[in-house]
Amino acid sequence: LPTVTESTLNGQVRSNQATQMARINATIQANPGNPEDYIERAYNYLYSKDYEAARKDFNQALRLDPKSADAYYGRGLSYEMENKHAEAIADYRKVLELDPNFDEDGEYGLADYIQEWDKK
Repeated sequence: LPTVTESTLNGQVRSNQATQMARINATIQANPGNPEDYIERAYNYLYSKDYEAARKDFNQALRLDPKSADAYYGRGLSYEMENKHAEAIADYRKVLELDPNFDEDGEYGLADYIQEWDKK
């Protein structure tokens, strides 16, 4: 069997991500009114650590759907990744306000994160 190097895998991941972004961009261009498409693209930006671009798309999703718990959660993540804890907490609180069951099993750790940073 041929050996797959880490750089080969990284190149494939970047290629797949570029293909996915091209598809999402085309979808948004064809139908700019769907907040879910902006959320999907924003998560791709998060994965690439482009937090500003991610927030821009999460904000656009929120303009289109001000009650999107998913968009608030994603934007909160972008703030958390940049250690902007006050902003992250505000978004996470909004998530739980809009959808009290969003993190009912604790998978996302929103309540723990809020509680931890409220102590500081």
